Amino acid sequence: MTESHFNKMDISEFDGKVCVNGFYLDGHIAYGKECESCGHTVLYDTDYDAYFCPNCNAWHTENCGEADCMFCAGRPENPLPQPGVDDGTYPCRNGGGWGRICVVEVDD
Repeated sequence: MTESHFNKMDISEFDGKVCVNGFYLDGHIAYGKECESCGHTVLYDTDYDAYFCPNCNAWHTENCGEADCMFCAGRPENPLPQPGVDDGTYPCRNGGGWGRICVVEVDD
């Protein structure tokens, strides 16, 4: 099992949105689809047309590598803000939509 990047994972889904520890994204919980590394249920991110594991903070959908791909070209290395790495905020990844700005609480 992979250790979680989060001390507590609070994941909820509503109205076509998913919230992971205060970080909102367009998508859904992919019930029945599990991470091969840790067994956690994966999530689907509509903006990047990609599945990811919130526990491992890793994409499960390969990046196509096309420079002009509307899904892959601007996709960040990790799907969620990384506690202790990101500066506490994770700005809107696609410049529009639902205001994907969140504050990450990091326990010292």
